[in-house]
Amino acid sequence: MLALKVIGKIVLGFFALCTLILIIRLLSLTGIPEILWFVFLALWLIGLAALESIWLWRKKNLFPRLLTHLRYAPFFVFLFSILAVTAFDQGMILYSKHQIRQYVYGNLSTEEKPDFKLHNDYRGWCGNGYPAREYGLYNEVAAEGFESSDAQVRVRSLQASIEVYDWMNGVYDGAFPSLIKRAQNDADPLVRKIAEEFREQRCGNKNCL
Repeated sequence: MLALKVIGKIVLGFFALCTLILIIRLLSLTGIPEILWFVFLALWLIGLAALESIWLWRKKNLFPRLLTHLRYAPFFVFLFSILAVTAFDQGMILYSKHQIRQYVYGNLSTEEKPDFKLHNDYRGWCGNGYPAREYGLYNEVAAEGFESSDAQVRVRSLQASIEVYDWMNGVYDGAFPSLIKRAQNDADPLVRKIAEEFREQRCGNKNCL
């Protein structure tokens, strides 16, 4: 029975340790030196090991509340962090889409190019994952104004689409090349001009779109 308790404590401690290390990695983004977080981790481990040992061998819980915090706080902090980050990401993505629509359907001059600071929730390791994710999040929102009968809205929609375009990944889904081809045949000369200038800048004499 004692052996099972020891194994259970080791498993719980290992899981909490991994969770705490991940939290430290995230907190290192705050600019506080990482060494300070690992000093905190070392103190946490020493405290947890000491109190667990006393509880197992002497059957005496000297600081029950402290031991509970040391056992379970990393997991619940991690869970709270995941929920908070997910909610923050979704809120910022909605706000970024609002920025795009505000530009496309607003009354800004067509000569004013978009300057978006769009939120991206990509946290992987792929080199081109960040622009691919941004394109996936915002290309449809940027392009939806191209269905408008207002030429100025179409101009701004085209410029917004070019702004969020990911040249490495976007060409494969066919949506952006199709938009450029439509723009090249648009009734408005400014829309055609922007599309041609972008195609020449991107492709030169090649038919890459």
